[in-house]
Amino acid sequence: LQEPVITTNNLCEGQIGQLIVQPISFLNYQWWKGTDTTNILSTSNVLTFNPFSQATNPGIYYVRIYSTSTLSCIDKTISFTIPNVSNPNAGQDGNKTICENTSPINLFPLLVGNYDSYGVWEEITNSNNLNGNIWTPISGLYGEFKFKYHVNGFCNDFDESFVTINYYPNPATPVITMNQDYCTGERIDFQVNTIPNATYQWTGPNNFSSSIQNPFIENCTILN
Repeated sequence: LQEPVITTNNLCEGQIGQLIVQPISFLNYQWWKGTDTTNILSTSNVLTFNPFSQATNPGIYYVRIYSTSTLSCIDKTISFTIPNVSNPNAGQDGNKTICENTSPINLFPLLVGNYDSYGVWEEITNSNNLNGNIWTPISGLYGEFKFKYHVNGFCNDFDESFVTINYYPNPATPVITMNQDYCTGERIDFQVNTIPNATYQWTGPNNFSSSIQNPFIENCTILN
């Protein structure tokens, strides 16, 4: 199962608003506000405000998601804060480049700056490997993967940011070859195999440096 996430719907002054978690038929729900765990506000996957009030409804809400079956140990409580002032913040766009990594990636640290943590992640591309805020790359499935982070505020107020992950295979191991027999004053040629999208930076004796793939030294000396 995906990690449950609380989302908002129509938190507009004087209108019917809601906090929502994903409905799962075999699970039970209990909602409460703040520390008042005895006042259960809803026992479904939806907590309804009828009507929503910006004066009285802000605060921290909790939902317990649990099973009464002896065959299940699901029992999880998550929270959501309705702020006193609507100013949703999804952070700034971020990006990351990885090579042949199959470890799960938390998308939140890829956002730039501060952000509200109660938003919802969505993959714009189609790897189908996003679970909440965790994306798991698959070896062989390379390319550019894009994700949208959406944070709702009051009513129709919202903020969005985007994360891009460029996923590449490990580059080939460079193999250097050169002419083995040369004399002082002759030219030394270096060759390295072509690696797609690679840059080359050579350094060596006698302050040798080059940024081309296959460099050479004219009129070599014993210092080379």
